[in-house]
Amino acid sequence: MRFAWTVLALGMFGSSAALAAGLECQANILYGDNPTVRDAATGERVLMVPEPYLQRTQVFLDYSVDLGGTGGYTPIPATTTTYEPAPYTPPAAPYIPPAQPYTPPAAPYSPEVPEPPTMPATPSTFLDGTSWRLQTVNGMTVTAPATLNFEAGGRYGGRAACNVYGGEVTPFTNFAIDFGGAIATRRACPQLSEEQALFSAYQAATDFRPGREGDTLALLGAGGVTLATFVRDGDVPGQTGASIVGSYAVAGVLIDGVLETDSGFGAPSMEFLENGRFVGSLGCNTAQGSYSQSGDMLTFGTVAVTARQCFVPAPFEGPILGHLSNIRMVQAIGGGISLRDASGTELIRLTR
Repeated sequence: MRFAWTVLALGMFGSSAALAAGLECQANILYGDNPTVRDAATGERVLMVPEPYLQRTQVFLDYSVDLGGTGGYTPIPATTTTYEPAPYTPPAAPYIPPAQPYTPPAAPYSPEVPEPPTMPATPSTFLDGTSWRLQTVNGMTVTAPATLNFEAGGRYGGRAACNVYGGEVTPFTNFAIDFGGAIATRRACPQLSEEQALFSAYQAATDFRPGREGDTLALLGAGGVTLATFVRDGDVPGQTGASIVGSYAVAGVLIDGVLETDSGFGAPSMEFLENGRFVGSLGCNTAQGSYSQSGDMLTFGTVAVTARQCFVPAPFEGPILGHLSNIRMVQAIGGGISLRDASGTELIRLTR
């Protein structure tokens, strides 16, 4: 705050002498309506009239009075001190180092394991002398019988749905296989599409897979896709004396010296139970009785047969009943069993 004071009157009773003599004068200024000046020697007070009142919070003033000389006192202009605050400077932000990019920990050292040496595939005689019956081509069950035979010396052949065929083949020890082109007769038949699919399977086959028991065979193409499946046509090596318990379809019956496979409209079947009994459907009538197996020896006991009259042909019914009393042996074959007489002649063929 700024106050300019003017001394209008000094006290009477010796105050003039004190001022003229330059005596000390003490100001006792009160902010408000009653400012006074007190003589320090006499204690007398002199009224001082201030300029218009100002808020004391605005300006701070310093006052001084010169009381010496003959000309009375001369006021010394007040000095004004103005506070100028320094400009605001925000505190410096703490130093933050730049983030380092994440580096994943190094993988533990793993020495390279050398691959085992690849043994060159060599031709194999595994399939030599085996015969097979076609079951499926491209996942579809075939409707016409077809066979595949492997001969010594790298040749294959058989009978397809319509024609007889043959060619060269090389099986390898790593179960790879390479079929040469098939040469076939040129007979037409309703199942010619099945035959063409079989020949295409031979050309696309890259591998073969025998079954665990040696009674099945599969031809595989690229990516392990199954192209064709077969069951062994003939005895399975080492499969003698196995239990015959289970259900079978009658796949063939010896009639007039020929193993016939066409059962007509019926679907003959036989089931062997664990208690030594069997039940058979002969195409028209049914039969049941007892059987006895000891190793690869098999005999049938008394057989009971129904006496139903049928209006459809049942070509296997009579031959089956006639053969049961002559059966003496059982032999495992591809996909089933073969019931034979004492000389080893196949009388009835059963498949699962």
